[in-house]
Amino acid sequence: MGADAPDALTPNFHGKEIVIEAQGYFFLAAGDPVRLVLDNGIEWEIISVSNTRIKARLNTAYLTDLYLTGPHKLVLETPQTTLQHQIRVGTPELVFFLQPQILSVTVIRDEAQVPIYLEVQGHNLMLNPHFAQAKVNGEIVAILASSLLNGTQTLQVALPEDSAPFSQPGQHSLTYQTPMGMHVMYFES
Repeated sequence: MGADAPDALTPNFHGKEIVIEAQGYFFLAAGDPVRLVLDNGIEWEIISVSNTRIKARLNTAYLTDLYLTGPHKLVLETPQTTLQHQIRVGTPELVFFLQPQILSVTVIRDEAQVPIYLEVQGHNLMLNPHFAQAKVNGEIVAILASSLLNGTQTLQVALPEDSAPFSQPGQHSLTYQTPMGMHVMYFES
C-alpha cells in the first residue's frame, strides 16, 4: 500500500473483486462498526474483523472514479480511531471511453411542493463529488450525495441559490463535468 507502492489497485470496469487486509491493533469490542472508504464515498464490504486484522472487498464494476490513476485516499473508521492511508490506483485492465451520460434529471420537492434538489441518474458519473463539477443554468452548485446501484449512478445535486425558477414550469440546463468529459442535459421543472 502507499502512494509510491510498486503494486497498485488495478480496476476493471466490467467488474473485478479486490480484497484488502489491514493488520494492526484495533482494540475492537464485539459488534463494533468498522468502515473502509475510498475517496470519501466508495464503501468497501467488510468481510471479517478481529483485533489484529480487518479484511474487506470491493468490486470495481462501474466505478469511474478508479479510472483516475495515481494516489487515492483510503480511510478505515472504527469507534476508537480513524486511519487514513494513500493507495495507488494503477492503469485499468481494460480502457473505456467513460464520458458522463446523464439519463434523467428530476426536480425533487418537499411535501409543500417546494423544490429542494435535483436527482440525476446516469452512467460514468463520479461517486466522489470532488472529482466532478455540476452547473445548473450556468451556476456552479454542490453535489450533495452519490450512489451506485446496478450500474446506474444517482446524484443529488443542489439547486442554485435562487431556486424560484424551479417553482414554475420551465426549461433548465444541467452541465456535469468530470476528467473523462462533459454532458449537458436540458430538463423541465
